[in-house]
Amino acid sequence: MADHRWKPIVFGAVVLVAIILIVALIVHRSVTRDRICENGSELYYNDAVTNEGSCIRSGIQGPCGNLMVLTADRTNKSNGVCECDVNHFERPMVFNPEKKQCYFIFTEAYCEDGEWLTIKKNQGPSCERRTCDLPDEKIGEYVPLANGRCVELGKFDNATCNKSQVIKFFKRKIYPACIFLEISTGSVGVPPPECPQGYFSTDFGHCQPHFDFD
Repeated sequence: MADHRWKPIVFGAVVLVAIILIVALIVHRSVTRDRICENGSELYYNDAVTNEGSCIRSGIQGPCGNLMVLTADRTNKSNGVCECDVNHFERPMVFNPEKKQCYFIFTEAYCEDGEWLTIKKNQGPSCERRTCDLPDEKIGEYVPLANGRCVELGKFDNATCNKSQVIKFFKRKIYPACIFLEISTGSVGVPPPECPQGYFSTDFGHCQPHFDFD
């Protein structure tokens, strides 16, 4: 006589597989339904000026302002929003809502002549009097260290650095410091709303990293 004790096990396994397939199908349909653009590498961007929308590849500047790229909205992954490009630049940046673009700190940016853009602890970005020489064809770009001394960005400084080091910006650091040439640093920008860990929301609805001022 055949042993039928294995039949309940097989039946249970079949039911489990069926449940998994049904759940996967529901999730797939939900994702497909919420996705506006057919191409998975594209995001739907709605122009606030023309009120016209289009599908644009994620990660490019596209319709965004200077030093910005199109990224997924954290509240709706199918929609694209313009944010500071935090992946391709070492220098800290801030977003200006009036100009709708991002600017590097310690540059004139949107400030008056003789001023540059900087960030103060617990105050955010502001325009202040430039304390280092303006860059020109003869000299490079000079930026301040944490102690206020001006140094040439991207160059060796014998009063600060060891051999094989140059003055560079570090990730999430306001002031530049010495770094070995072969080390690749990240960038500091302003990510999209609904801030991830390590960021705080600004009054303009953007996320600002917790910069290290030391």
